[in-house]
Amino acid sequence: MDQEEKDWSKTNLAYENNAIANWDKRRKERLDKRKTGSSPSFDLETYAGTYHDPMYGEVIISVEGEKLLLEFPHAPALNARLEHWHDDTFEIKWREVHAWFGFGTIKFEQNNNRDIIGIEFDVPNADIFFDEIHAKRVK
Repeated sequence: MDQEEKDWSKTNLAYENNAIANWDKRRKERLDKRKTGSSPSFDLETYAGTYHDPMYGEVIISVEGEKLLLEFPHAPALNARLEHWHDDTFEIKWREVHAWFGFGTIKFEQNNNRDIIGIEFDVPNADIFFDEIHAKRVK
């Protein structure tokens, strides 16, 4: 049975070029929506704590000096420093360079009593799906 030859290199290159354009577009959308001149709702210690996601496990937020730190105990390559972005959202500054993602933010979720109850990630990429992380505060 004769099969038509397929140029996999051409197919994969088109896929990669499309993915990169999509990542750039998603990053630009986030940069354009940044609200300047805001400040966090709380002091940094209020955000610190242990958060848990059923699939990814523990995520630890701690304070070091004037910065928040993000730690994935089971995936130290994802550890980062957090810098204020706007309101209760912080930009993720990865400690290691990653091939498939760079820019990202983390938002601290509150309940109606203004208690920090969870974190939400926004890291435009097509590798690690951070939007699957629904970490809730456990302590």
